[in-house]
This record gives sequence, structure tokens and C-alpha cells, in this order.
Amino acid sequence: PEHRMTRFEDAKLVHRALGLLTEDHRAILVLREMEDMAYEEISEVLDISIGTVRSRLNRARFALKAQLEKFPEWNPKD
Repeated sequence: PEHRMTRFEDAKLVHRALGLLTEDHRAILVLREMEDMAYEEISEVLDISIGTVRSRLNRARFALKAQLEKFPEWNPKD
């Protein structure tokens, strides 16, 4: 039960952090990490090149990490 609670709290923090990102960063993270879309699918949905998908996803992940690190309760696991 404690492990489940920790995962729930982590998910809440991730959702809060996602809300602080730009629309472009939020959209690409949701499509890749939550919808499990392939880069090619994301490219089609967002009408951007595969190279743009890769670079935007990389920047979005760094932006999400930066937002999460602002939360004192965030405790990333190794």
C-alpha cells in the first residue's frame, strides 16, 4: 500500500509539472510517454519532422525534469 501511495503522489506531481510546460512540450510528452506513440506517429499528428520530434522531446523532458525539481516533495528514484 505504501508503494502504491508513493506512485500516486509521484503521478500527481508529474501532472502538476506537465501543466507548467509549454503546450508544445506538454503535447509531445503526452503523445510519447502516455499514449506510447512512435516518433513517426507523433510526426504525423503534430505535422512536424522526425528530427523536430526528437529535439522537441529532448527539450520537453529536460523542461519537465526542471519543473519537478522545483517541488520540494519530489524525490526521484535512481
